[in-house]
Amino acid sequence: MAKDVLYLDVEDDITAVIGKLKKSKGKVVALVPPKRTTVLSSVVNLKLLKKAATDSKKKLVLVTADDTLMNLAGGLKIHVAKNLTTAPEIPDVASVPELPSEHIEETDTVDESAKAATPKKADTSKAKNTVTEKLKKLKPIRKEQSSLPDFNSFRKKLFIIVGGLAVLIFGWWWIAVNVPSAQVKLKGQTNRITSEFPATFSFEATEASTEERIVPAARESVESTQKVEAEATGEENRGEKATGTLTIENCLQSEPLTLVAGTKFRASGGEIFLSTETVTVPGGSFFLGSCSTPGDASVGARAETGGDDKNIAATTYDIVNFSSAENSAVAVNGSAMGGGTDDIVKIVTQDDIDAAIEKLTEEDLEAITTEIAAKFTGEAILIDKTLKTKNSKDTISPKVGEAGDKVVVERTATYSMVGVDKALYEQFLKAIHQEQLGDQQVVVESGIEDVIYTITQDGSTGIKAELKVQGRAGPDIDIPSLSEQLKGRGYTEAIGIAEDIPGILKAEIELSPFWVSKMPSKASNITIEVDVSGLTSQEDESSGDAQAEEVQE
Repeated sequence: MAKDVLYLDVEDDITAVIGKLKKSKGKVVALVPPKRTTVLSSVVNLKLLKKAATDSKKKLVLVTADDTLMNLAGGLKIHVAKNLTTAPEIPDVASVPELPSEHIEETDTVDESAKAATPKKADTSKAKNTVTEKLKKLKPIRKEQSSLPDFNSFRKKLFIIVGGLAVLIFGWWWIAVNVPSAQVKLKGQTNRITSEFPATFSFEATEASTEERIVPAARESVESTQKVEAEATGEENRGEKATGTLTIENCLQSEPLTLVAGTKFRASGGEIFLSTETVTVPGGSFFLGSCSTPGDASVGARAETGGDDKNIAATTYDIVNFSSAENSAVAVNGSAMGGGTDDIVKIVTQDDIDAAIEKLTEEDLEAITTEIAAKFTGEAILIDKTLKTKNSKDTISPKVGEAGDKVVVERTATYSMVGVDKALYEQFLKAIHQEQLGDQQVVVESGIEDVIYTITQDGSTGIKAELKVQGRAGPDIDIPSLSEQLKGRGYTEAIGIAEDIPGILKAEIELSPFWVSKMPSKASNITIEVDVSGLTSQEDESSGDAQAEEVQE
């Protein structure tokens, strides 16, 4: 059964209360009177109220804990509930005390005694003598000359009084209409709403379509030169290289063995030395398949890199590009190496260049996208993951292996991205979100800045992508309409109207000046502020928390 709760104000008379009762749409109407009201303390008013409820085919319930009002309601068979959560019932009528019989008899006795004590005929002679004596002592009234009233003075005073009253009435009216103001603060909450859907960003479409999930878009490009630096991390000893002599014995074959200049020899300690010239080692002498006398030759050698650590004692060597079997047949003995010195310098490595290029793509992307966004008419949203690079050319200095504290990478290329008009796109996203909402909720945030894109197709006429976007939905409040609803209402009634709006958790009203007890009669004097907070997920939202308490049947 539909129920309605009506809050009465102190200034409401019985006519206003009956009017609210008849306008109520509920079959059960609960009246909540304030503590200091007198409108329901009259039996006549209660009878009129009960008759109005009966005529309107509505069930009347008084919500009060006042014993007097409960006693009156019980006598008229009107339901009463102590609060909005208790079941209504007809209260028991307290018995009216009767005057004891002995008091009645005593009163009658006194009346008879008074009658007996009253003489049948009063003696008036003594009273007449007293009046005569007082008249003799009175002095005659002196007759003064009479004067006519000053009509002009009277008219002036009359005009002043009437004018003053008119000013007072106008001032009272002006103050009553224009001075009262109300500050209404509504506290609500928003709900997170997630939409996942496929969309086409078309280069050919001119209008957005929520049904077909099509958004007009364009690809714009710019030619830009970006420049970044990275620290050089490589090191090289540029000191003098140690030198010495290598003696090579050939038991590998009977034919001469030729080793070109720059052939690498590895010392037993791992140091690398290079031959300084081409050397031909004679073939060995073989007897019954075994090398009896090796051929030998000597060649100068220089360390691959400079450094004092290359000054090593005489030791054996392997030829770097020979197999282990070949090295077993070719013996290399080196003299002590000397003359190496230390001079450590920084050099550029390939890793340093790669780090600079990676830094280029990360740090300068924002500058590139800003430059591309300026190509669009109006404010645009660039779609993530649609950046393309063409005709890329990198200039690197110093190059790999060259000395330097920093490496500089300068890239010139043509960059392009797909963009959408922001206003059109936001309207499109809000329309998608709104498909999940009711009539009394509205999208307050589209989530346009945080859309997650998964590109499924990138072609010459547009791109296709899977979108995931989170927005926020809040109460749909028509501020001008609400101001019209609240004007002239009582304080309690205005609070009830505001808190009945879906999504509004609490309403606070401040009236001014201090003597004002109800809402202003002009909607323009009502200021409404909406504070939406308390983000909750749709899954955790409880509809029961937003419902007002109702009177139980």
